[in-house]
Amino acid sequence: LADMDFVERIAEIATSNVIFCVSLHGDNPRVHDTIVNKSGSFEKTEAGIYNLARKGIKIEIRHVITKINYKRLPQMARHIYNYMPFCNHYAFMAMELHGEAVKNADCIMVNSAQYKSELADAALLLERG
Repeated sequence: LADMDFVERIAEIATSNVIFCVSLHGDNPRVHDTIVNKSGSFEKTEAGIYNLARKGIKIEIRHVITKINYKRLPQMARHIYNYMPFCNHYAFMAMELHGEAVKNADCIMVNSAQYKSELADAALLLERG
């Protein structure tokens, strides 16, 4: 989605019922790129989000909560509020263990009881602005 030519082709066929769900795992490159294990991914993901917005395509930001990013939930909410107010939906999601995540569960899995305070703060930040 960082390729605007590709997004323009999508925009030609996307109906008003189409919403792109984009995973953004952190409010900065260090956190996001660590989680996806790919340097430069944060910048490309954000470029894709902005490209979709420029073409008027609906967007949902999905933020999967892990041991690596849960302490930054309020910062993530601020980032979304400040830089992506055009998005249609924001989802803070608990982790589901599939594929490679199963092998790395000890490094990434976090119990929801551990982040309830940060999640509450993040939700209130998005609600109040």
